[in-house]
Amino acid sequence: MNKLVKAEHAPDPGLDLAHQRKKQAEKIIKSLQREERVKAFEERIQRGEPGTSHLSPDTSEVESSDEDDQEK
Repeated sequence: MNKLVKAEHAPDPGLDLAHQRKKQAEKIIKSLQREERVKAFEERIQRGEPGTSHLSPDTSEVESSDEDDQEK
């Protein structure tokens, strides 16, 4: 009878998988939202909006891609 009780309280593998997928989806959504915020902020810097004058546009991506092209 003890085995029967344990089986009733065992976690449902389907629920665990659903929980894992939900957490994974939440992480992806947060990552996408962060990327959107970063992109919007970088655009504000490029336009020179108030409050961004002390920041400079990040050109490291452009420089590194030029170096990658030269290596090929």
